[in-house]
Amino acid sequence: MPPAPVAIEEIETPTRELVLGLVGVYNRAYWPAAAFGAVAAFAAVALVLIKPGAFTDILAKILLNFLWLWTGIIFFWGRFAPEFHVAYLFAFAFIIQGSFLFADAFYGTLEFRPYKNAAAFVPGCALVAAAGIVHPIVSTWLGRSWPELQVVGTAPGPTAAFTLALLTFTLHKPRPLFFLIPAAWAVVACLRIALAWRYYEELVPAGVAAAVILYFVAAASRTLLARKSDAAQGAAR
Repeated sequence: MPPAPVAIEEIETPTRELVLGLVGVYNRAYWPAAAFGAVAAFAAVALVLIKPGAFTDILAKILLNFLWLWTGIIFFWGRFAPEFHVAYLFAFAFIIQGSFLFADAFYGTLEFRPYKNAAAFVPGCALVAAAGIVHPIVSTWLGRSWPELQVVGTAPGPTAAFTLALLTFTLHKPRPLFFLIPAAWAVVACLRIALAWRYYEELVPAGVAAAVILYFVAAASRTLLARKSDAAQGAAR
């Protein structure tokens, strides 16, 4: 056996155990915040599905803002940054994302209209379920039960993926500032965590993010092709 993999294992194991311990301490210290966070996340989805409209848009974005701020301030800044200083940067990113959503609640363009695009409705619901329900089920199946579970609303991976899934219900393709941070976290960070620490449940939010990115790329491509076609027809006339 080459010595390099052994050295890597010796470095990773205490870090992995430390992260699990911090997640457990966090969930126990702030219980029942995890339950309230999950309820708030699914309340935003329920509002969007049951009564879409301008007022629902405001409520949904305020709820998402609260979840992003909580995760940035309490999860990263309060619990992880003292041990991993890079978490201060993550906290800042999550606070910025929450601020974007809060500002958009009053001055923005995000309109959640899930029934306007029939082709995206079922996949969008499946992605929401994957981020909020499948992720903790897979985590439990892999041996990480409560209080080590990372739950949507109070943990970064599932919250980022859940937000991206909800953005598929928007009437217009959202500007990059709304999905850049959640997509970056869900893809880059979750893949890194899954591969480095063998938290394979983090492949679920990474997969959700990848699907949403492909959806937005396809939608942008269709819009661009439609504009080119209209321009060509206009020139021919």
